[in-house]
Amino acid sequence: MPAKLRTIPRQFDTVARTRYPNLLAAGCSYTYNNSESCSVTWPYYLRDLAGFDQVWDCSQSSSGYNRAHTATVVELETNAALTCENTLVVVMWSGNERVDLTCDMALAQDLSTMPAPDLGWGQSSIGLSRQARGGPNQEWSQLSRLYHGLISNKSQALESAVGLISLAGYLDSRGFKWVFLDWDDTRPSIRLPGMDPWAQGRFTDVETLGSWATRRDQRIPGDGHPSPDAHLSWTRDCLIPGLIAKDHLTDIHK
Repeated sequence: MPAKLRTIPRQFDTVARTRYPNLLAAGCSYTYNNSESCSVTWPYYLRDLAGFDQVWDCSQSSSGYNRAHTATVVELETNAALTCENTLVVVMWSGNERVDLTCDMALAQDLSTMPAPDLGWGQSSIGLSRQARGGPNQEWSQLSRLYHGLISNKSQALESAVGLISLAGYLDSRGFKWVFLDWDDTRPSIRLPGMDPWAQGRFTDVETLGSWATRRDQRIPGDGHPSPDAHLSWTRDCLIPGLIAKDHLTDIHK
């Protein structure tokens, strides 16, 4: 099963109440908690502030739409502990031009500088970067160059849009309540008329984490990612009100 379970102490009192004990989160490094001992990203702040019991973290740094889609479906298809009655699914989609492929775990471990995500059955995933990759496996670098030389960003964006729509349909068919978030609308993004998730209303209407971090000057210096403080303030001031408006949470102060 792709989800990572962490035992991280709670830090904050609840300000809202969920009816779901489980939060399944998917996304890229804007979601992935790169500490095993403390909360640094929004899923764990949301766990505390909204009273979830457990985060099932299907995110992975550098993930694109394919990884988020695949990991979420595999987790829900193989984990009998997660049902539509006890789980809220929240996906923070990353850049729609990113390319990631399912591959053998051995290949992912050979290529990735980070722990390879486990999809089960000896399978994992790895991205096809536009930047030249060093190291001994030049076949992968050649594949990356060939892919990006042949497949345009617009083509990839269309495939990503179909993946997002397909995951929404899958979750609906299984009866899961879900929330889709955009990661960062301050970065260039390809919008396809008729297939744009914002225009279709598939993204929950909250300010993106990236926009929030930029506006509040809460990006990590020399890194560019939203800081833990940005994750916390965005979760408290943007995400939770958005989830309350969608009736996924209840405001305990009312």
